[in-house]
Amino acid sequence: KNIASFKAAHDAINYEIKRQEEVLSSGKKVVQETRGWDDAHKKTVSQRVKEEAHDYRYFPEPDLPPLDLAGFDLKKLKMEIPELPHIKRQRFAKEYDLTPEQAEILVIERATAQFFEETISELAEEGGVAQPDQIKLAFNYLNSDLRGLLIEKGMGIAECKVDPENFSDLIILVAEKKVSSRAAKDILVKMLETGLDPREIMKSENLSQVSDESSLRPLAEKIVSENPKAVEDFKKGKENALQFLLGKAMASLKGAGNPAVLQKIFHDVLEGR
Repeated sequence: KNIASFKAAHDAINYEIKRQEEVLSSGKKVVQETRGWDDAHKKTVSQRVKEEAHDYRYFPEPDLPPLDLAGFDLKKLKMEIPELPHIKRQRFAKEYDLTPEQAEILVIERATAQFFEETISELAEEGGVAQPDQIKLAFNYLNSDLRGLLIEKGMGIAECKVDPENFSDLIILVAEKKVSSRAAKDILVKMLETGLDPREIMKSENLSQVSDESSLRPLAEKIVSENPKAVEDFKKGKENALQFLLGKAMASLKGAGNPAVLQKIFHDVLEGR
């Protein structure tokens, strides 16, 4: 009794929790009684004790039948509760080495979080354990490329034709450098339109990344021969000249050349001149 404000109710409840814990911890029993709130001393005090429920003239609430909590298996109930967002955020950050901001982006929509986890599971099936670089690629392509395409089309991730299995295949192609990042974006567009496997699209559209030195060297030599000024600039120590030549090669190959291999070949060709 004597609760005059919400703050007083808050303080009285907290006080009673602690008081009753101490009573039970000492082996005593909490008695049924009326207590009053002493706001000046921030504590409750006993006012009168009534032995039985009828002394209080209780009136049963017809819409609230008796609830026997002893009949519930709390451990089982906890296991049945879906993973809450804040728990999922913490798990994603720890398990997948994501920043809190990245975890938040994934968890904010249940379908996105599910798609990401299923993708990681598919990646793990391919190699036993999903590699950190694969997880990073999966997040980046999901958050940037796939999300961007879905926004353009006004679609949700649950409606799109790209499933986690095919999406994980695309991530593997990128991670293994079988397609360039530019080609991967083109493949993803086709996947969203058709629902086809990325490997099928790569073959039909001729988008596989060229990494064979014997195939790339003739092109590099041709580009070097056609751009004498860039060669002179390179000899003068201008590193952007190499990037210029590399850009020419990538344009000629429509983004299908392996940049690292091309760069090495250009170095070899230029240093031999």
